[in-house]
Amino acid sequence: MPWRETSAMDERLRFVQDVHRPGWSIAELCRRYEVSRKTGYKWLRAYERGGPAALADGSHRPHTSPQATAPKVVRLILELQRHYKWGARKVRRLLQARVPADQVPTKAAQRGLDRGLQRPIPHQQWRVLLSAHRARWRDALPARLLRPARADHRRQLARV
Repeated sequence: MPWRETSAMDERLRFVQDVHRPGWSIAELCRRYEVSRKTGYKWLRAYERGGPAALADGSHRPHTSPQATAPKVVRLILELQRHYKWGARKVRRLLQARVPADQVPTKAAQRGLDRGLQRPIPHQQWRVLLSAHRARWRDALPARLLRPARADHRRQLARV
């Protein structure tokens, strides 16, 4: 028997249809669909207000973001970065000369401007990366090249 794939919206619609069938209480259906009763009632209200389309997942994006940088300043930052190809520090300095001080992004926001820079890799991760790199080269090289130089020298001396 093949696997049945269903989306969240299909399951919610099936839940609403089952609520309207006789013989099931909402509490039983919520247990069957493994949702809380609060969620079950929320789906029913959404269906009554907007039909099947209202059961789709909505956006989780906030409606407002009071700490966001003004669009005018963002455009100016992008323009400066495109023109000068500099990092966040120099762009921030140029920005301080062109916009009021309260509109200049903070140094913490500067990290978002530095798209080219990455976090430094901790020492432990460097060790792991280097050991993997060495192992890859060790497997690729012929065995005669991996022998220590002293052993080769001793063998040559022993032959003489």
